[in-house]
Amino acid sequence: MISKNNSISQTFITFPDWLLLVLMLTLFFTIDLIWLHLDNSVPAWDQSAHLTSAMGVWKYWQNPDIFNGEWWETYWRGAKSYRGPLVYLLTVPFFNIFKAGYDQAILVNFLFTTIIVFSVYFLGKHLFSSSVGLTSAFLCLVFPTFVFTRLDYLIDYGLVAFVIASFTFLTLWKNSNNSLQSWLYTIGFAITFGLVMLSKITDFFFLFFPGIWFIFSIIKNKKWLNLSQCFVALIIAWLICGNWYQYNWLTIITSALSANAVGKSEGDPAMMSFLGWFWYLKLLPSMISLPLFILPLGFAGIYGGQKLFKQIKSQKFQPTQDHFDLAWVFLFVVGSYFLCSLGSNKDSRFIMPYLTGVALLLGYLLNASRKSWAIWFKWLTCTLGLLAILFNVFPLPLSAQIAGQKLPQPFQNWHQEDLVQEIVKFDPYLKNTLGINAKNTEQINHFTMDYYGRLQDFRVYGREVASSTKFVDKDLRSLSWYLTRSNEPRMNEAATKFQTEIAQNPQISLYKT
Repeated sequence: MISKNNSISQTFITFPDWLLLVLMLTLFFTIDLIWLHLDNSVPAWDQSAHLTSAMGVWKYWQNPDIFNGEWWETYWRGAKSYRGPLVYLLTVPFFNIFKAGYDQAILVNFLFTTIIVFSVYFLGKHLFSSSVGLTSAFLCLVFPTFVFTRLDYLIDYGLVAFVIASFTFLTLWKNSNNSLQSWLYTIGFAITFGLVMLSKITDFFFLFFPGIWFIFSIIKNKKWLNLSQCFVALIIAWLICGNWYQYNWLTIITSALSANAVGKSEGDPAMMSFLGWFWYLKLLPSMISLPLFILPLGFAGIYGGQKLFKQIKSQKFQPTQDHFDLAWVFLFVVGSYFLCSLGSNKDSRFIMPYLTGVALLLGYLLNASRKSWAIWFKWLTCTLGLLAILFNVFPLPLSAQIAGQKLPQPFQNWHQEDLVQEIVKFDPYLKNTLGINAKNTEQINHFTMDYYGRLQDFRVYGREVASSTKFVDKDLRSLSWYLTRSNEPRMNEAATKFQTEIAQNPQISLYKT
């Protein structure tokens, strides 16, 4: 087992831990920046929806009046969504510095990556050793799901950062024996938990079982100071996120109720089904890459099983503090998996925060032995993980043989900006809404057109039309501009009717093709 005073020189070069963390971050920030420079992709549905939300927040914060209660009330009322506004708020400084845009928004992920790396490191060092902390932090930088998500603009990566930061403070709080430190960790947990709840309400799932276990241990051991700290933490967290919930609770509830219908429409397995319980487990190898899935588990099976067999045979097996700390991380991982599997709307993005716990478990396994061959095995595993990422995000030799890549996209002019500029040129003094009646693709859909319209000083907004046959007539007389596509394959009844009506309507003329 790993002792608490492992020397970093036994596993890594003899640099201070902070310098190693900075070097790791610098390496991967460089990789990410090169990828962003090469990529010319168009934001798809979800990305465009998040971008338009972030740009709306950015516009509102151009003239902030933070000491005015009415200004805040207007802001919270305007943030009507089941998604919290925190990630969008943190994107605002990047828009202010680099101007609004897709790549500029992605830069906020550098902040989230830094939070994840340092949180995982401090948690691994606190529970096990600095070697485990460094290894686990490195793994978080090379997990494909993390890499692909941080090269995109989605709120899910920010949620990973806030959840693991909150879990780290909860762990430090749970293990603290010093009154002053305990209060500091309480405040740290309260703030980070408030940020979690200001991001997305369902992310409290990841902290539910550790939180319940902590409260149970407090009551069992009669630690009344910790119990009072729990109430203080809840008050602080509510002060951070309460206003948003006060104005958006109905939207949050209705969105939660409709989430299962979304899962069914996307073909996700049903709740409480056999496939539903093992869905995320099936995805795990691809989420963390095969080398990082197979090699640590194989190492644990050979080395750990052999060692455990010897201990049991000699009747010297005794649980150590490491075993209890592993159980704590295991509770975080398994509890998260259980609660996320209950929903029918399943996507690898929704369970990403639990991968930080998986990284800690794998980091522990890779540092389970101090023997030289084990150290080389760990370096081999980490190197293969890094190579796998490079082949997944850059068009290197043999890259074409790898499935599930995220390669930089070449420039293709779909004329979104040209289309918006034509509308602005025709109506220079008006704001317009563009109705989209074309089969949704990643490049042409109402979310993406809404994003490009907002880039033009919020002059054009995109809206889907003909969502139902009963709305066709209203949509035809409600807007001034429409985007249609001739010979559209696989049109539904409403879209087909709209296409026919718009071609025959004498009040609507073709402006440009």
